[in-house]
Amino acid sequence: MNADELIDSYVSDVVVQLPRRQRDDVAAELRTLLRDELAERAAGPGADRDGLARELLNAFGHPNEVALRYRPARPLIDPVDTRRVVKTSVIGVAVIWVAGLIEVLWPPVPYDDALLAIRDWWLGAGLAALWWPGAVGVAFAGTAWARRHWARRLTWQPRPPSSDRVNRAANLTGGFFALVGTALLIWFPRVLDQLSGGRAAQSALDAFVYDADFLRVRGPILLALMLAQIALLVVLAVRGRWESVTRRISLGLTALSAVVMAWCVLAGPIFVARPTDEFMKLALVVSALWSLIEVFRQLRRLRRPRGSVSAVAG
Repeated sequence: MNADELIDSYVSDVVVQLPRRQRDDVAAELRTLLRDELAERAAGPGADRDGLARELLNAFGHPNEVALRYRPARPLIDPVDTRRVVKTSVIGVAVIWVAGLIEVLWPPVPYDDALLAIRDWWLGAGLAALWWPGAVGVAFAGTAWARRHWARRLTWQPRPPSSDRVNRAANLTGGFFALVGTALLIWFPRVLDQLSGGRAAQSALDAFVYDADFLRVRGPILLALMLAQIALLVVLAVRGRWESVTRRISLGLTALSAVVMAWCVLAGPIFVARPTDEFMKLALVVSALWSLIEVFRQLRRLRRPRGSVSAVAG
């Protein structure tokens, strides 16, 4: 290829990566720039114009790099969110893996069956957990897209001053409804039968029968965590404010709840009826993910220095 053909091929490889509305203008500008630069280098007598053209294009950069100069690529995920994406992905995968290991290794299996159990774990929770980083990436990519397209609406607002005070009435109300919901989860068939005057269909009652294995271990542990969360709401309502110990208890209960809910989902059926079981597992997955988000929020709150603004101002 001669010098002009080299330049035309190079320009074509650059502009093909740009939006159509930019291609003609960029091609004309880049072709003129390269030809003028080549003319200066080949001004001397006996200059190898074709060889100088190759040197010029190699020095100018790969077409992919040049295309980025005309249209800088926007990152899929905002750099400010990179650390959060990594932490959320790692913790989520770890929770799913631990819950999967509990499922295959509890109750303890004989040593000879351990390798088979690990194989089942890898083919089950081990590989299945890899969807979580993808889901996290999609969520943060959507956040980045929203920030760019609705920048005017998402203007910064000052954070309200933090306070350790709690709304007593809201905590008592939340604790009451949480207690009612817990009671319904335990005795829903009986409540349904009473409300219907004994006319509820047997199929409706059977839909809420718990699996025997779930009631043996997982159910009591999950119930204990739910009651502990309710007790914490009551304590906060009585005390009227957050304290260091209550914040740490809340963080521990929230993190442990996420692990236990994931375990309940992966360790086997919760209800005997499959539709009810699938709905409950979906609810527990959503709750576990929300608990992980709450763990991150509480960790940030615990790490946030107090009085930092006043200290800087002083």
